[in-house]
Amino acid sequence: MKNSLIAVLVRVVIVVIATCGILVCAFWYPFSISLSVMGVVETEPTAVQNIQLWTQLVFYWVVSIPCFAILVLAWLMTNSMKKEAFFKEKNVKLTKISAIILFADLVAFLIGNVVFLILEWNDYAIIYFILFAIGLGGAILIKVFEQYLKKAVQMQKDTEGLI
Repeated sequence: MKNSLIAVLVRVVIVVIATCGILVCAFWYPFSISLSVMGVVETEPTAVQNIQLWTQLVFYWVVSIPCFAILVLAWLMTNSMKKEAFFKEKNVKLTKISAIILFADLVAFLIGNVVFLILEWNDYAIIYFILFAIGLGGAILIKVFEQYLKKAVQMQKDTEGLI
């Protein structure tokens, strides 16, 4: 399979993940938070409920931003993939930055969810803890990928000197 085709497939995956992320931010977060705060009742929310709702909604939107930043970094990496120059230090740095961003974001996400759980603001905490576990697995995979990419870059440097 050609690298340009792989780059296109990776970009398709990035677009699908970004679309799912936008749908989660636009629909799931407001829906689940409003159900947690107000229930199924169709009355006007109280001031306390408004604070709970907006605090959670803004928190989840803010912790979603780094995930979209990681997708942008992945998109940038596909540019070098299309040019047949994937095994470069630049991509190792982008991968390392992605892992750091995701680990930091996961810490903030976990702390926020624990706080919401203690305050009894979130009835869907189990779903958010599952999202945390998925994110942690993704962060670990990114870190592993970074190590293999670093070794591949080093091997390429070593073999260029032999030719």
